[in-house]
Amino acid sequence: MTKTEKKLEKAICNALNQVCAIALIDISGFEWLTHRVNFRDLSKTLTVTCVLDTDSNLDQLVISGQDDELRQLIVKYLAGSDIKLGDSRRQIRFDSQQACVIQHGGKWTQRL
Repeated sequence: MTKTEKKLEKAICNALNQVCAIALIDISGFEWLTHRVNFRDLSKTLTVTCVLDTDSNLDQLVISGQDDELRQLIVKYLAGSDIKLGDSRRQIRFDSQQACVIQHGGKWTQRL
């Protein structure tokens, strides 16, 4: 990883840590989030996965519109670090621990 990539990774982590802290308070069932990126094309390849505890809480997130609010929050905090997403609807995903356990035996490395 180059120095520039390390700086970008740190900026992404800092932004997402702030979002995570807010979501843990504001969103019922929110547990954690993670990201993946290819630094050669950051704006198109950065993907953020937000994980809730159950499918029921994930459904409620979407029904209530909090998924859009969380997307906006992620975009805002990343933009604060001059990181822009090409398509936030495609690059910010939502999932549940429950689904991972059922479909992948709880192995997030396989699921992501």
